[in-house]
Amino acid sequence: MIQIFFLLLIAILLFSLVKKTLKFVLFIVLMLIILLGIKYYVVETIIGLKLMSINETLW
Repeated sequence: MIQIFFLLLIAILLFSLVKKTLKFVLFIVLMLIILLGIKYYVVETIIGLKLMSINETLW
């Protein structure tokens, strides 16, 4: 009976650890997506502004 309880305790600890790890991984993935989105947005804005200035000089 004590062994079963011990195994359950270990299983619960492992499960909570996995859940924390998953949350951590999800957090990292979200941060990467946000950073990539910001980088992409900034690059697009800069390219857009350069194209606009080129168009203005052409006109």
